[in-house]
Amino acid sequence: MKTDKDDVNALIKASHWSLSSNIFSYHTDCPQIEKFGWLEVTHLLAPASQYVFGMEALYTKIIYDMIDAQEPSGLVPTMAPEIRYMCGPLHDTISWGGALCLLPELLVKYYGSTWVIPQVYPAAVRYMDYMKTKERLGGLIEHGLGDWGRDVAWGNLQANIETAYYYKCLQNTSMMAKHLGFVEKAKRYENWAARVLEVYNRELLVIDDDNVPYAYYTSRDNIGQRDCQAVAQAYALQFNMVPAQHIASVQRAFLARVSDNRIRSGELGLKCIFETLIDLHRPDIVLAMARQEEHPSYMRFLRRGETTFLEFWQDECRSKSHDLFCTIHEWFYAGVLGIRPDGDAYKTFRIEPPYGSEFKDVEGYVNCPYGSIRVKFRQTDERLALDVSVPVGTQASILIPKSFGTSIDVLRSKMVVIVETSGQYLVLKNGNYSITFR
Repeated sequence: MKTDKDDVNALIKASHWSLSSNIFSYHTDCPQIEKFGWLEVTHLLAPASQYVFGMEALYTKIIYDMIDAQEPSGLVPTMAPEIRYMCGPLHDTISWGGALCLLPELLVKYYGSTWVIPQVYPAAVRYMDYMKTKERLGGLIEHGLGDWGRDVAWGNLQANIETAYYYKCLQNTSMMAKHLGFVEKAKRYENWAARVLEVYNRELLVIDDDNVPYAYYTSRDNIGQRDCQAVAQAYALQFNMVPAQHIASVQRAFLARVSDNRIRSGELGLKCIFETLIDLHRPDIVLAMARQEEHPSYMRFLRRGETTFLEFWQDECRSKSHDLFCTIHEWFYAGVLGIRPDGDAYKTFRIEPPYGSEFKDVEGYVNCPYGSIRVKFRQTDERLALDVSVPVGTQASILIPKSFGTSIDVLRSKMVVIVETSGQYLVLKNGNYSITFR
């Protein structure tokens, strides 16, 4: 894909090379030093990598690597193949080992692939049984690496991040049980996940702080002290853990914490921050974060002559080709090009370009199992033009811009057509469309 912004195009290129140089017969995060099969990048970067590479076979192979690496206790280590035995949280962290439960769902979401589920489900059951022995306060997980890479190495927010992954892994184990017809077992994991969610909100959600006009999630980094960090809010929002009545309030808390356009996260938090900013239609904040003069900053890497991303938010690192910050690549495609899957394998998908943003000319494509989805949009003060290719067998929902929605012209293969609408979306079947909003 490409845009009318030279600095964004340079970031897209650097991110692409950072990803491609780390994907081999396993997904590493460092092709020239460790070359280990660290597992967090497999699920963190799945949304980013699937936009530009065919990842189904590799993710399936990595799942088998994790099954092979699983220990008798049920623990899934932080890397697979387990090239080197690590200790402590570098060996036992659910935001790494949980890829065992997370990748099967991503294979379904992006490729409609379910055939690995019968093989991985028993391993997922054993892993969840192991994690249950690590619960604190009735359901929190507080051991792990936290938001790795926020400064150097170890991160923070363990209770927020590790418990969110625990909750998601339980949900996915339930999904796999249901797929296999194990109705009672599926219900067991649903109830288990609900218990963890109740504890999460009981211990971390703050609704009685008179000093701020919103609810927020605190960490347990300093027991007895409350804090409100953007990553904690983003995790609760992206993992659908916020009670419905508090969603808008937690979104306010999140925006309050990113209003200065500074990145305060490592690799795990960054993904949820960008996804939340997509949901809130704030590309301006992402761009301001990326363009900061000093670290943390993506453009800082490029200004110093780097062609790929480094290992940490520093000018000098041992690794000069690390992909752990490539979650911004997901934002390029989902938040700028605007393509986001809804149904499995892109059977249904949304196109939501950043209308009204500084982007005036963007084009690109994504190859999905049904074919190529192509998008090109151009906007001026008077109109917005959108060209879309919808593959056979799929259905696209195109967001109608609020500022250009009074007059809509739709051509399909250069013929004027009337298309269905659903709320704020145009609904398109297969074909090549040219849409003009005025």
